[in-house]
Amino acid sequence: MEELYENQETVSTLHDQPYQPLCPDSWLVWAVLSTVCCCTPIGLVAIYHAARVNSYYEGGLYEQAERSASSARKWTIITFVVGAVIQSSYLGVVLSGGLKDLL
Repeated sequence: MEELYENQETVSTLHDQPYQPLCPDSWLVWAVLSTVCCCTPIGLVAIYHAARVNSYYEGGLYEQAERSASSARKWTIITFVVGAVIQSSYLGVVLSGGLKDLL
């Protein structure tokens, strides 16, 4: 009987814990990759927001962690898109022979 009572007591203390949502994805790896491969200035903004996610979460600021994760995702995608546009434009100019006069 004591084991059953101890187990029931343990279960009841588990339910008394405050709610803690899952930590949002920080997008840090993608932010770093987009910064290195695509567009450094905009990528630094993505890294800044991605780096703040875990510190907010560990501090119990769950809403700010979600907002930072959302901002990191947004800036990472913007970095990839801007980098792809710039690189494809440059490649198009080079392949069309547009830089012959400059070089």
